[in-house]
Amino acid sequence: MKSYISCLATFVLLLILCSCNSSKKVTTIDFHDGSYVGEVDKKGLKHGKGTYKWLDGSFYEGDFDRDLRHGTGHFKWANGETYKGDYLQDQRTGLGIYTWPDGSFYEVSFLNGKRHGNGIFISSEVFSKLHIQNLVHQFLSLP
Repeated sequence: MKSYISCLATFVLLLILCSCNSSKKVTTIDFHDGSYVGEVDKKGLKHGKGTYKWLDGSFYEGDFDRDLRHGTGHFKWANGETYKGDYLQDQRTGLGIYTWPDGSFYEVSFLNGKRHGNGIFISSEVFSKLHIQNLVHQFLSLP
């Protein structure tokens, strides 16, 4: 029984040590238009989780695969517009939400960087009018 516990303890210790030794390393890379902080592969390509910040203030935070945005991510442009959703080989592809600085947003599927199919657009003006109408209705309904 003691040898079984000793063997099990050794196995668990080896498992922990091996899992700590990731093949991806976190690094900072400067480019002519910005910088990247995140995981890279053995060749030094962006691969895994990371953030790329452009000089104009725009940034992408999310998944990379062989130097391309690939997986789930969040892109924010310098003008305040954002996209949160799926990427495939550096293109918005899959489900995503595009948001404008005024609070309006569009939830839709994307294909090769362009809107694809039917989506839901909510304008900040429509939302504000509905919110005000609900408040007035609630006020007038008070005893």
